[in-house]
Amino acid sequence: MKDETIDNWEPEVNARPSLLTELCIFTWLVSAYTLFTAPVSYFFTSSMESEQTMTEFNDAMAEMGEDDPEVAKFFEPFMDTFATVASNSLENAGMIFATDMLIAILSAFGAFFMFRLKKQGFWIYLSAKVVSLLSVFVFIGVNVASVMWVSFGSFIGLIVVALYAINLKHMN
Repeated sequence: MKDETIDNWEPEVNARPSLLTELCIFTWLVSAYTLFTAPVSYFFTSSMESEQTMTEFNDAMAEMGEDDPEVAKFFEPFMDTFATVASNSLENAGMIFATDMLIAILSAFGAFFMFRLKKQGFWIYLSAKVVSLLSVFVFIGVNVASVMWVSFGSFIGLIVVALYAINLKHMN
C-alpha cells in the first residue's frame, strides 16, 4: 500500500448538462429568428389598413353567401372571429412588435443566465413566456382564435419550461 498525498485539490465544478446547453441554444435560435422576423412582420402589417381588411372579409362572406347560403351561415362565426383578430392585429401592430421584441430579448437573457448556471435565468425566461401568452389576449382580444393560439403556445411553452425546470438542480 502506498501513501499518496493530494497536493492540488480542486473543488468540484458544476458541469452544465447537455440538455440545458441544447435548450439554451434552441432558445437563442428562436429569439434570433424573432428578432429578425418581427420587424419584417411589423412593416408588412403597418402598411395594411384594418378598414380595407374588413371590407375584403365582408366581400368574401357576401360571395360565399351567393354561392351557398348554408355554407356561408356555417362559416360566418369563424369569419367574424378571423376578421376581428385581423383587425385587432393591424390596429395593435406596433405594440405587438414591441412586445415580441421584448419577449425575445428576455428569453435570450434568461437562457444566457441559465447557460451560466444561474437560477434567475429560469425566472426571467418564465416571465417572458407568461408575458407572451397574456399579450395575445391583451392585443387581439379573447375569442376562439386567441384561445386556440394561447393553448398551442402554452403547450409548447410548458414543455420547454418543464425541461428547463428539470435542470434547476444544476443551477445556483
